[in-house]
Amino acid sequence: MDNQVQVNYDEVVQKLLENQKTMLLDNAILQVKVDKLQQENETLKQQLQEKKGDD
Repeated sequence: MDNQVQVNYDEVVQKLLENQKTMLLDNAILQVKVDKLQQENETLKQQLQEKKGDD
């Protein structure tokens, strides 16, 4: 490979690694949000059950 091609290749690899880190971070954030929503859902289900029990 000539130098120009090597430089471009290195830049592309660097960009891909950065994108991968961003994606992993985004996935982690989304997972936390999903976990939080699932917890809220469980809490609401329990409250609904308790409310049905009161009737």
